[in-house]
Amino acid sequence: MSKVRSRKKYSIGDNFYLSMIISLAISIIFLSLGILIWAKYPPFPDFMQAVNNVHELLGMTIESILIVGFYFFMVVFVAILREYLGEVAGWTEIITVYVVALIIAYALFGPEVTAISGIVNVFLIFYFYYLQEES
Repeated sequence: MSKVRSRKKYSIGDNFYLSMIISLAISIIFLSLGILIWAKYPPFPDFMQAVNNVHELLGMTIESILIVGFYFFMVVFVAILREYLGEVAGWTEIITVYVVALIIAYALFGPEVTAISGIVNVFLIFYFYYLQEES
């Protein structure tokens, strides 16, 4: 006798939900790590001190990567959400997330990290724009 395994059929909506949840979770992880570094929650002060002892810019680079990662995955989340709703993510959503990411960067890490993150995020915006143009 053979057993018949039933496989759950996934719809397109399930993929949207999964993608939204994953991108939102990764975005929250990046933001949480940034907040933990800012709050000097152990073991992050020792880690950041060791990183800054290697090179001062290395610490700012790590902080900038956290902000850029937050921005990237939050834009992906917003774009997937808008697509799920049958619309296209426009400039309003992208610029709003950009401004929120810069405010968070300034509040947590100061003007240097905000400038670095802002420049990298502008390049990401151009990348998203040209990626959309080719599609």
